[in-house]
Amino acid sequence: MKETSKAQRRRCAEDSEGKFDWGEIFKGNGLDVGSGDDPLPNATPFNLPDGGGDDLTDFFPGAHFDYIHGSQVLEHAIDPVAMLRSWIECLKPGGYIVVTVPDWKLYEKETWPSRFNSAHQSTWSLDVKASSAPIHCKLPEWLKQFFPRCRPLLCRLVTTNYDFSLGADVDQTFDSAKGVECFIEFVLQPIPPMPPYDSRKSLSV
Repeated sequence: MKETSKAQRRRCAEDSEGKFDWGEIFKGNGLDVGSGDDPLPNATPFNLPDGGGDDLTDFFPGAHFDYIHGSQVLEHAIDPVAMLRSWIECLKPGGYIVVTVPDWKLYEKETWPSRFNSAHQSTWSLDVKASSAPIHCKLPEWLKQFFPRCRPLLCRLVTTNYDFSLGADVDQTFDSAKGVECFIEFVLQPIPPMPPYDSRKSLSV
């Protein structure tokens, strides 16, 4: 499937075309959560333990990273809210979170349990309010719980090379050589806390 490799090829093109500044996002000390056999270049690969790993601060206490990347990871979490919050805790001020999750309609084909990956614990969509999964995340609303601490820089459906005419029994992403993407991609940036108020600075001279 090689979802990270496919995404990085597209992101490089978007960066060179001036569509999105991925070069700024993937700068410095990065962590690739759930990297598997397709790690993000120049980032520290980290594979979650079986049956655990929702809280990244168990492994990396403190603010370590300039960016954290998770390709097709949040849908495997027992508690995706807790997982994403822990990623935020592990970021340095001004860092970035880059996430992709499978789209409920295009990848899951609105079928639960997932016909292509039985380990999925949740479903994700930009516009569908609910699914038959125990956890469903309609991203525009779901992300609001991280505001105002974080600001969204990107949240969109990616359909690179996707063939809308094919039937529901086909996993178009399986053959990485075809370069098919059908997931939701979002980028968050935590907002650094305001410095303590100093009343002396407000006095006129």
